[in-house]
Amino acid sequence: MPFFDISYSSVLRAFPLVRPQRNSCTGADPWCNSSSSDDSDGAGNDPIPGGFFKPQQPIETLTMSRAHIQRLSAELLCMVADYLDIFDILRLRQINKLFYDFTHHGHIWKRLLRDAQVPLPPLPPTTRHSFERLTSLEAERLLTRAYSIDKVWESDNPYPYSRWAFPAHTQILSMVVLPGGQYMVASVTDDRQYHYGIMVYVMDHRLGGCVALAKAATATKAFNLQAKYMPVCDADGVAERGIMISFVRRDFKYRVHRNSGVDISQYTGDAIDPEVPLKYECVTLHISLKQLEVLGDPRFPQNSEEWIRHARRQPHPFKTLALIRTRSILGIPALDEIDGIPYVAVPKLPDRIVFKNLNGGPASVLRCNNTEPYPDKQHTIRAIRMLPCQNQVLVVREIGAPLEGEHVLEIYDIIPPGDELTELARDATDIEWLETDTIGVLSGIQLSDHGLPTTLDASFHTARAPQPITLWAHRHLRLAPQDTQRGRHPYAYSGLLRAVLYPERTPEGGYRYTLERLAPLRAIPLAGGYVLHALVGAQRSLVYMTHEEDLRATPRVRGLRRFCDPGLVSYEAALARADKECFTRKIKVPKDVEWGAVAAMAWDESIGRLCVAEWMSDVVHVLDFSHAPMLDEEGKRVPVPHELENDPDVDMTPLDVQTQPETEEEVRRQHVLAYRPDLPWSRLIEQWIRPSIIDHYEPNDGLRNNHLYSNPPPRRTSPEI
Repeated sequence: MPFFDISYSSVLRAFPLVRPQRNSCTGADPWCNSSSSDDSDGAGNDPIPGGFFKPQQPIETLTMSRAHIQRLSAELLCMVADYLDIFDILRLRQINKLFYDFTHHGHIWKRLLRDAQVPLPPLPPTTRHSFERLTSLEAERLLTRAYSIDKVWESDNPYPYSRWAFPAHTQILSMVVLPGGQYMVASVTDDRQYHYGIMVYVMDHRLGGCVALAKAATATKAFNLQAKYMPVCDADGVAERGIMISFVRRDFKYRVHRNSGVDISQYTGDAIDPEVPLKYECVTLHISLKQLEVLGDPRFPQNSEEWIRHARRQPHPFKTLALIRTRSILGIPALDEIDGIPYVAVPKLPDRIVFKNLNGGPASVLRCNNTEPYPDKQHTIRAIRMLPCQNQVLVVREIGAPLEGEHVLEIYDIIPPGDELTELARDATDIEWLETDTIGVLSGIQLSDHGLPTTLDASFHTARAPQPITLWAHRHLRLAPQDTQRGRHPYAYSGLLRAVLYPERTPEGGYRYTLERLAPLRAIPLAGGYVLHALVGAQRSLVYMTHEEDLRATPRVRGLRRFCDPGLVSYEAALARADKECFTRKIKVPKDVEWGAVAAMAWDESIGRLCVAEWMSDVVHVLDFSHAPMLDEEGKRVPVPHELENDPDVDMTPLDVQTQPETEEEVRRQHVLAYRPDLPWSRLIEQWIRPSIIDHYEPNDGLRNNHLYSNPPPRRTSPEI
């Protein structure tokens, strides 16, 4: 709707709440003078900081000829706004410039935050995102995203509100968007696929959309990437909030094979049969949110001298918390807090789970005993998810050979850490079989997150119960005997399977997951000639299609659909809809997004953000299925900037940074660090990224002349297990 379209519905609703007193006009009344203008100074005062319009006349002096809502004082307009909802405020904004400025005030949006009737997207768990420090822009963005994604997801014609793209400065192999869409972590490589690393981006940057802030180089490709907001304690026991990053990488088991000509980084993240023996390493890093917020603050424009000075003075960005080395294949790691302690858990195939306390100390190993019906068959762990509300871990295992055996869901107690490496064998405390005759066999199993916030969450967030844990997998049904006699595999791909595990309330007031509350299984049938893939979410999931004959690691995406099942609301609703069909809705995507060869996709269900990375390209396309306030390149509101004296869209709290000028000795030391020739790519290198130079990245000079380096901190390394 155009900016100056007239919409009176909300204004008329406000009139019955504020009725001006109708006094008779007398000669002593100065407001009866017909020559006075609307801009005349009145007796009223505007007590709100950063007044958004000139003081107006008191309401009791209004006459019938001048009785319109624009002449109310700021206090009364704020009182009227307390009776309006978010849709009324947005309509009121379209009337004129006065209400356009008025509806940008933070007081209005923070009041709406407290009264929100839909789940709000999560925020980074720092005091910068507490209720007191939220800006008007951030509060409005939270609300508009929450209401708009809820509306789009329930519509019959889902569509993205906006599409934008940003340069990643490198090729992206896989990526994870943190809940709320504030940060993104990616596994990257250069154009020649010779150098590999992990990069951290800040999204929704007021001046740049998405900006790369830090990079950690890895010797080989990082896969099975996971990221989560989690705190970690230092040696003095002081907790630091940040982003925990965990990934798996491969290396040669024997040095003699390094010259064999085999590039192990070209392997996919799935289980492989390599030409040479390999070893695996699970690496867990931590980066401080405090440092990211300083370098991502719009008051420090990227590439400015002030930004570079602060980047040089920041501590080393990444801390290596754990290195788990083994000769066995490692699965997808899981990050979570158990009793307030950060943990990483990684499956060590076939039947073990390694738990590592990220605050320090030795690891503990859980060996999952075989089930009673099949004590002699191999049990292989396919997916895990820690359950912090009950100090247990949910495990999905496959019994027998791949694509031929049965699958079982189990819950195990987590082994507490000790003073030395501990390995214990345990039976499952809860078990649920997935019937092969009904659903077939499964592959590509994924589990969604429970959505519980960190224990040290200082941001503004609404208290909520744990989300349902959703399982997605590929289904393979048994073929007819005559087909298997022709040499075909006994099982053929037949679509997707979805299972949902709901939490239940305990008598003590907490929540607990039990396999008794596993909802009836749902199957998404196969579309002829296509393979379905799921981008997993607890409440909102996306399904995209590729051609069954396209076996590339970067296939062409043939379609995008939204999965919809009203039974996701609760366990009781899921039981009531057991016999009803779930469905998908086709999403009409912009034509300028390149779907020919997709290297990676990331989905954040909290705000409906889909990131798509092209193969052999440094461009990342972003589709936002939720609406958010628009800003121009200077960070000002669109369509026109508001004219509030103290900008409520900017957090003016002083940043905790050093502002003293650098000495010549310090400048010389930083210069030596930035141009050190002895930093090999065979070990982990971390640095803050200087945006002006990364645009001119030369793959063959090893980043030696492109970044600000600092010495790596001591590592917390676990022995090979």
